[in-house]
Amino acid sequence: MSLLTKPYQRALKLGSLAGRVGASVVGNRTINLFRSKDSKETHKANNLIKNARRAVKTLGSLKGGAMKVGQMLSLHDGLFPPEITKIFSSLQKEAPSVPFDEMHEQIQNELGDKYKNFASIHPEPYAAASIGQVHLGELKDGRKVVIKVQYPKIDKVIRADLKNLKNVLGHLFAMFSSIEWDPIWEELKARLLEELDYSLEAKNIHKMKKLHENIPEIIIPGVIKEASSSRILTMERVDGISPKMACTDIYPQYLKDQWGQVIFENLIRSIFKHRLVHADPNLGNFAFQTDGKVILYDFGCMKQVPDYIHTGLSSMANAVLEDKLENIPYHLINMGMYKGDHQPIPLDMIEPYYNMFKEAFRSEPEYVFGEDQKFYQKLIELGRTNLPRSSDISVPKDIIFIDRTVVGTIGNLRKLFARGSWRKMVEKYVANN
Repeated sequence: MSLLTKPYQRALKLGSLAGRVGASVVGNRTINLFRSKDSKETHKANNLIKNARRAVKTLGSLKGGAMKVGQMLSLHDGLFPPEITKIFSSLQKEAPSVPFDEMHEQIQNELGDKYKNFASIHPEPYAAASIGQVHLGELKDGRKVVIKVQYPKIDKVIRADLKNLKNVLGHLFAMFSSIEWDPIWEELKARLLEELDYSLEAKNIHKMKKLHENIPEIIIPGVIKEASSSRILTMERVDGISPKMACTDIYPQYLKDQWGQVIFENLIRSIFKHRLVHADPNLGNFAFQTDGKVILYDFGCMKQVPDYIHTGLSSMANAVLEDKLENIPYHLINMGMYKGDHQPIPLDMIEPYYNMFKEAFRSEPEYVFGEDQKFYQKLIELGRTNLPRSSDISVPKDIIFIDRTVVGTIGNLRKLFARGSWRKMVEKYVANN
């Protein structure tokens, strides 16, 4: 992988992108003064899509933090219009790997004396991502391990990228929203910087293992402290069926249903009981076993659920369960989601989304995620329809990664075509919460 690590080179690329997107925004606004209302909206949407594609091309070529932020946005259906998140989803593909010589040197430099605990490290990467790659290995005591290695200098690269990334994405955001970008950016930045600290991820793993110690259907590989550092994370190797294989016809549907039910209940439990969310729902962070158990990986991106978000989501879930659509705008206001000067979001904007959840939470017959093949097309059409009226809707920063996790989980369940009593699971954790 050719990772552009010289700050001035990356700044030049990102600064140039910010300038082009910014000029495009200003130019479009100027020309709009002479367009009809319908023509304005059409050109606004087309310009947004054009600039999103422009951004993805540059972010993908830079890898590192630039690519990581793009990947984060690809799972944020509630933050950007659906057609934009679809464009960002092209960044989810696996990144090219760094040669083993460079990564081996990084492991030795980071671990120091701890390096002697390894008997062997496989030179071929098991997986590669935007800020690091994974190698398999074995300790001298015979334990098989997985070694997550941060790319050399990637932390400096990411910190150098942040200002220009803020400008690029801020320009894109301003094309469809009038609300303040800074709080949203600060939330994205905070999660990104946390992912650079593998010592923090080790603490997250310890905390999650403690929370799940009496939940046998969830498996969380433990950390090997004596072979880890702030940039190297060595964990127990727990093998499972890959997501790609799990979604094929090799495995029976009843098993896919079990896996889906475990994933869904894990989401609901994490929001409403544990109040700590594993906020990177990429299906690649899961593996599966033939007894229905699910293995969870990658705890770099976590999100605490604050009281006001917990109360708001509980109230909204109960409103769906009790068929009280009319209450939802006020629950949203209490969470900090409203139009303009604290005005409720109109029911006709909420109802299509409400109906999707109501359908999924029906009592009978059990809902199958994926049964509606036009689900995402409907989301895109809804986004286009609501775009002109959505520009002044406030979004609380604390909902961003929770929303990302909910949307990503729905996508995972659709890939499995999972069937289940979703309503009962929600009632178990939410009813009268």
